[in-house]
Amino acid sequence: MAGSSKPTAVHFTLAFFVTATLILGIICYLNAKELAKAQADAKAQGDKAQQAQSELSKTLDQVTALTEMIGYNSSDLGEAGISADQLPDGTVRKSLFTALVTNGGATVQPSPTAPKVSDTLLAMRTALDAANSQNESLQVAVKSAEDRLNQELASHRNEKQQLAMSQADSEKQLQDKVVKEQEVLRSKDDEISKLSEQYRRTLIEKEQVLDELDQVREEKDADIALLEKQVQELRRKLDELEQISFEIPDGKIVRVNSTTGDVWINLGFADGLREQTNFAVYIQGNDGMARGAEDVKGKVSVTRITGPHQCEAKIISEDLDRPIREDDLVYTPLWTPGVKEYFAFVGLIDFDGDGNSDRELLHDLMKNANAEIEVEVSDEGDRIPAEGRLSANTKFLVMGEMPDPSAVPAFDTARREQIENMSRERTALQEEALRMGVRIVRLQDFLTWAGVGSQERMFVPGQRRAFTLKSGSRSASTNEELGNSRLSSGQVSELFNRDGTGQKKSEGTTSSLFKN
Repeated sequence: MAGSSKPTAVHFTLAFFVTATLILGIICYLNAKELAKAQADAKAQGDKAQQAQSELSKTLDQVTALTEMIGYNSSDLGEAGISADQLPDGTVRKSLFTALVTNGGATVQPSPTAPKVSDTLLAMRTALDAANSQNESLQVAVKSAEDRLNQELASHRNEKQQLAMSQADSEKQLQDKVVKEQEVLRSKDDEISKLSEQYRRTLIEKEQVLDELDQVREEKDADIALLEKQVQELRRKLDELEQISFEIPDGKIVRVNSTTGDVWINLGFADGLREQTNFAVYIQGNDGMARGAEDVKGKVSVTRITGPHQCEAKIISEDLDRPIREDDLVYTPLWTPGVKEYFAFVGLIDFDGDGNSDRELLHDLMKNANAEIEVEVSDEGDRIPAEGRLSANTKFLVMGEMPDPSAVPAFDTARREQIENMSRERTALQEEALRMGVRIVRLQDFLTWAGVGSQERMFVPGQRRAFTLKSGSRSASTNEELGNSRLSSGQVSELFNRDGTGQKKSEGTTSSLFKN
């Protein structure tokens, strides 16, 4: 069979195989060429790395040598880019920074981020040179001072020799003088012995006289104490038994208006009377002024001076069983015509027994009557004035209640001390009153005599508040006893706001002592 000219599968396969072989050969050639170039580059990079490693080893050796030279062998130099003062301890940079700041001292002002060793060494060198220069100057000064010292020593040696010669001469003169003085001393010793014997005998005689004086003094003191007791007892008996008047009335009531509660007294501006002066009203047949409260039938307060010997007063309180009448006598220890009265006070000043001090009220009372407190002991136990003493002018020593120290809490030591001071001053004033002949009275008796109620308040015109009345109108439906107090609502007739002529009075004409 004749051959065909058409390609067959064998031809295609052969053609593909040849083509693939050619392409593979070209690729292998190209890869071999690139491999050779890569191997050459790798060899070149290996040479450079070996050279860099050699240089790094050399640099590390130099750094090690440098750290050994500066004395810090740590392997941690300190991270770059961080200030040396912020690096952790143990690094070379931190240790070097600390050493520069510490040892450089005031000779260098290192930067907190980059202190320089060269700057520090230069500054220290400069300071050292300056110190050496100063040292040389000081050595020159010392040499000059030594020269002057040697000259002074030589001069002093000469003076010492001269002094030694002079001392020898002086000692000889002193010895001669001592011999003479010893002779004089022996003579004086003899005289002293004689005088000592005379002095001893005098002392014995003086001691005998002193013993006799002590015995006499003891006897006199005992006599004085006995006499003081006798005087106290006699005064007590005089006050309790004799019951005679030691005061005369200041005036008397000449007219009474029972409707308005006003009275008129025969005292006025010619007698030196002042408004707001209080008087106690006594029964006509009294046992003596400034005695017991049983003779006092009422209290009045001067509201207006109407003439040289006439004034108008308001009735503060009144015993309804014994109403105030004409010719009743009035008296107050605080006021005497033409005379200034003086008083002394000790103890608590409590008018109404409410436990509160009324000392300011007392001062107002004294001022209104033109009387004066000569000596007083304050609520704190202080004498006022500090050097004040009772005198012949003192009319009364008024004794208020003494605080009970047992009622004071134990922790309040300050108040206990004040009470002790008050007690001491009370005893001292009692002794002064005994020596000066000053009468001692109780505070409540004094207030009664002065026309001041201890448990009552005065009606003040214009006020609308409750006040205390004694007795009052007796209720027919109860068994109230006469003399019992009852509380009024304070709603009073308009008549009590008018004077004796029917004219309305202005408020505030009565004593401010009873407005509280």
